[in-house]
Amino acid sequence: LSRIGVDGFLITRYGKKILIVANNDTALVDAAEFFVENFLDFDGGNISMPSDYFYIKSSGLLLNDISLLGTSISEFSIVADAGMEKAAEYLEEMIYAKCRGVLAEGSQKRIVLTAQGAEGSVVSTGFENGDLVIRAKDAKDMKKAVVCFWYENVAYATAKCELSADLEYSRDLATTVFYSDFASAKSVSGDDIDILYAAHSYANENGYKVFADYGAEFTIGSIDTAVVIKTDVEWGNAKINIDDSNIAPEGKRGVWIFSVEPSRSVYDLAREDLPTTISRGDTKLDIPLDQKSMVRIFDSTKKQYIRKGGNADNGTQKQDMIVVDTDGSIDMDAPIMWDFDNITAIAVTPIDEQTLYVRGGVFTTYANRAPSEYTYYSRGIYVSRSNTVIDGVVHYIKNEGLTGAPYSGFINISTCAYVTVQNCVFSGHKTYMSPTTAMGSYDIGMSASVSVTFLNCTQATDINDGSIWGVAGTNYCKNFVYDSCVLSRFDAHCGVTNAAIKNSVIGCWGANIIGYGTFLVENSTFFNSWMLNMREDYGSTWEGDIIIRNCTLAPLHSVSEVTLIHGYNTGDHYFGYTCYMPKNVIIDGLDVGDASVLNIFADLNSNYNSDDFVAEYPHIPTEKISVSNLDMKDRGIVKISPNEYIFKNTELVVEK
Repeated sequence: LSRIGVDGFLITRYGKKILIVANNDTALVDAAEFFVENFLDFDGGNISMPSDYFYIKSSGLLLNDISLLGTSISEFSIVADAGMEKAAEYLEEMIYAKCRGVLAEGSQKRIVLTAQGAEGSVVSTGFENGDLVIRAKDAKDMKKAVVCFWYENVAYATAKCELSADLEYSRDLATTVFYSDFASAKSVSGDDIDILYAAHSYANENGYKVFADYGAEFTIGSIDTAVVIKTDVEWGNAKINIDDSNIAPEGKRGVWIFSVEPSRSVYDLAREDLPTTISRGDTKLDIPLDQKSMVRIFDSTKKQYIRKGGNADNGTQKQDMIVVDTDGSIDMDAPIMWDFDNITAIAVTPIDEQTLYVRGGVFTTYANRAPSEYTYYSRGIYVSRSNTVIDGVVHYIKNEGLTGAPYSGFINISTCAYVTVQNCVFSGHKTYMSPTTAMGSYDIGMSASVSVTFLNCTQATDINDGSIWGVAGTNYCKNFVYDSCVLSRFDAHCGVTNAAIKNSVIGCWGANIIGYGTFLVENSTFFNSWMLNMREDYGSTWEGDIIIRNCTLAPLHSVSEVTLIHGYNTGDHYFGYTCYMPKNVIIDGLDVGDASVLNIFADLNSNYNSDDFVAEYPHIPTEKISVSNLDMKDRGIVKISPNEYIFKNTELVVEK
């Protein structure tokens, strides 16, 4: 039994082991009870769980309890002024949903909802004589007061929530926006987009936070422009239904529903301000900046990521992204990846210093029914603002039919830095077939961004269902991290610089990577007979080190042989860069279940089996592989690769 950041619990079986993971004691008890009730045969003493069984339950239980002045909230009762009973019901529902807390009717420990002492439009919460007192002038404002207090003090706690005597919370509703304040903007057609436009426009103009009312529901069809978000948003438990079923490919399929935007727009440096050269390893960049910014460098005369295979293309212009301070200092956590001797443009994205929060909301996409062609739909949340936190967003998909066009991601992060996506639930999309290849949609999309972390995220669909497309796809990113996630896929198309998978569970689509720097995998489980796939369509290149610590390969079916790192490069295609196998592979702690053979690499080029083979575009081999703390029951065979000729000069050190 282990805790690794699952929202709810997960149970699976591989080989002779059973894995149960949960993120807190309450969920762990749920998991144990579920396992005992469904799989243990006490009469025969057997476990009846199938060998390929996989189960995940998203319970939403992020807390074991909420304490008020050191006492469990379940020992409190709620008392409310006449007319405020509905707000009391809301609060009871919130408490139960968060920690299964059931309040004690008639208890002398009280949560009091009252108008006494309320001052104008200000709502407040604090302790008085042992009672938790929430004040608002009338029943309408009390509903808002309960929402504000709950979501700003309790809802997003993930370890414990202890409200102490120093709690002094207040919010002025005159400087707070609720969607219900703009209900009169509702369209006669029944579409709710005009309410959202009006609320966020007013909030953006005045710098006010936006709240959805408790239990609110909105439906959004075809729209002309995105709802721009420039202030904090709290969607809470609101349901937002996105109806794409009648949007044709020639319609407004490329309009995001929400666009989280920076306070200052992206701009291009003047030609005279462009530096002559930029080199890998540079620590400063001599360009004029009046604000810390993400800087995107281009050389339009050179192509990279020239894709090979079923989705072959002519590549994209050479580019790189770095974060630069006003004195020219480069953030060396995301260093320059390429040498530039011909800079044709530099785009500057000023970085907002204050963190913006977008929280909550249960979104349901009613899928498009377009022909299965590459007419991408962009109908979710687009984030181009640096220093943004997306927290607690849930996304479901319904009504996928016989045909459907792909999506660009429900959450799509682009051209920004320092973004965290946490406590979110995503959904995998059905895989469709185009005339030439399988066609998939991502629920997570990311491009040209620096330092993005997905923390404690999971998905509503089975992470091991191969008929559902892998959940994530990214391009041109740096410092990309999964931490405490349960997701079907980690993917870096057009390169990633420095990345990590930590404390996570990765499903059948595995981790697909190409790039540069250090790729760290630790304390994670992969439900596959392989862990990493260096993408063949981009040259199976990783210029740097791969470090694997305390991880488990858990194939869904019993296998005798597993391979840690896949890839293939025939050496006859130019991808726009020199291709590398990882310089060093360091393995410290690896459990491969019942497999008796571990290949560090697959056969990366079956043609390369003698000195007679000469690659037009060589794939530079690994220098050293170090293996320690390997769990193979003292019966295993460790090989560099089925084709060891490629690695004839690679040093392999295995510590028993």
